Amino acid sequence: MTQVMLLQSIYSIGVLILEIPSGAVADYFGKRISLIIGSFIFGLGFILYGFGSSFLQFAIGELVVALGMSLISGVDSAFIHEHLKENDKENQFNAVEGKASSFMQVGRMISSVVGGFIGSVSLGFSLIATGIASIAGSAVALTFTKTSENLDRNENTNYIQIISESLSLIKNNKSLVWITVLYAFFQAILFSIIFLIQPYMLASGVPTEFFGVVFAGCNLLSAIVLFRVDSLQKLFGSKQNMYLIAITSVALVGLGSILSPVAIPLWAVIFTAMSVSRILINRQVLAIIPSNRSATVLSFLNMSRRVVLAVLAPVVGIVSDVFGILWALRFVAALFIAVFLLLKLLRGKRRIAVLS
Repeated sequence: MTQVMLLQSIYSIGVLILEIPSGAVADYFGKRISLIIGSFIFGLGFILYGFGSSFLQFAIGELVVALGMSLISGVDSAFIHEHLKENDKENQFNAVEGKASSFMQVGRMISSVVGGFIGSVSLGFSLIATGIASIAGSAVALTFTKTSENLDRNENTNYIQIISESLSLIKNNKSLVWITVLYAFFQAILFSIIFLIQPYMLASGVPTEFFGVVFAGCNLLSAIVLFRVDSLQKLFGSKQNMYLIAITSVALVGLGSILSPVAIPLWAVIFTAMSVSRILINRQVLAIIPSNRSATVLSFLNMSRRVVLAVLAPVVGIVSDVFGILWALRFVAALFIAVFLLLKLLRGKRRIAVLS
């Protein structure tokens, strides 16, 4: 698990290095172009990974995948936002992206089951199939239409200017700073345990051939919740972030308390919480920043998450190898609760609404 998590750190560092420049490329050349190229490179990385047979080859695959992801990360949400704003439907962003994410979860659900059968024949080919699917997605992106919201290209526009202005937006807006911190820790802490789900199922006695079915179940729950995420936002109102943190904390504590198939539905809660938090927080960010800087700022948001993950992932792997899976989950649960209690305390002193 230490080696598995170290590969995730390599991936995170790779995206970290490329995240901001790639966001600037999307703002400069257009988000449509960034999505087309990013999907193709992302798929190529998985194909290389599938043919690998050593740590070094896997690391190269991770870095190529990271390059592709850096061109997609944050750009997809910003592209949707641009289209909605252009058609005076900006207030529908939450509902539209929620439904888009719901369809994505359905795709994951189907591919999980199919991937289980493919993996039973060849684990490498399951990665190659993933790459082929991503390249097909690149072909779909070719059909996307441009928007008038794209940043104008002129002699006075350069990458440094785009990055500098976006960082200034974050630095000079206290709410945006706290949203960035919230997103970074929430996503990184949860993502650090995603790679524990398969050894958890194995240790709890779930047959390997049912792993894909379990993943499908997790994604089904996510799809249902994400399809109605706009209704959830209205229900929880301004306290939506705190409710999400509380529910996630309970799920983490539960996973760290029992090693049994009966606890597997809690993994579905973790998967869903990650997807929901991305939509809710992206919505908050896009309501603050100008659309012509949206891709770069969202890229910065994801970059901050990867900074935390790059440090945390190997630690979780070491704890799992030395003390076992349950202790790794307990460690993550304790860290998650401690971080957000601290943020809540600091929020109270500074009266920042994002963690109310």
